[in-house]
Amino acid sequence: MPSRIVIQPPWKPSWDIEQYPLLTGEWMTPKGTLARMCYRGNSNDFNTITACINEDEYGLAALHPLEGVALDAGAYVGGVSVALALDNPDLSVLAVEP
Repeated sequence: MPSRIVIQPPWKPSWDIEQYPLLTGEWMTPKGTLARMCYRGNSNDFNTITACINEDEYGLAALHPLEGVALDAGAYVGGVSVALALDNPDLSVLAVEP
C-alpha cells in the first residue's frame, strides 16, 4: 500500500489569512499516488504544486525507485518533496525552504 502524506501546518499561519486563505487540494504524483496538500489561495502555490506533481516538471516518473535520503533545497511549498516521498516509500526526504 503506498504511503499517504497530508501536509497541514500545525501552527497559525503567519500570512494574511483573509488575502491568502488556506485551501486543500488533491493531485496525483508522477507515479500515480494520491497527494493531498494545503496551499495558500490567491497565490502561485496551486500552479507550482500542479507543475511539480501533475505535470511532472522535474521528470520524477522516469526515476527508478529511490532509497536513502534526498535533500530538496529550495522546496517552496514542497511539491517535489511530497511526490518523491509518496512515490518512493524507502526514501527519506528533507525539504528546506530558506
